[in-house]
Amino acid sequence: MTKALDLAISKIAALPEEVQDQIGRKLLLLVETTSQLRDEIAVGICEQDAGKGQELDVDVILPRVHNEYEKSYSTASALFTKGKGRFVEYLAFLRAGRVTRFSG
Repeated sequence: MTKALDLAISKIAALPEEVQDQIGRKLLLLVETTSQLRDEIAVGICEQDAGKGQELDVDVILPRVHNEYEKSYSTASALFTKGKGRFVEYLAFLRAGRVTRFSG
């Protein structure tokens, strides 16, 4: 285990159990998503090496990718651009069950 991961886990261990579970679920999702993406990249590389690739128009693909990224990460982005106080406020609302999504 790396020093950074070991440090993160030790800090997480000091948090309340329900927060640990929430972080654990998010971490597992990240690991599973990363693994799946690596597998998909490996398949793509094999297909490209086998001559099965096709040209893509970057001017068409990039806006689509950016749009999907914005949808997926708009909540997290809003939290961190609003500052730490807004993030802490959001966590308090989540714990109280008053919101399920950040509205800005």
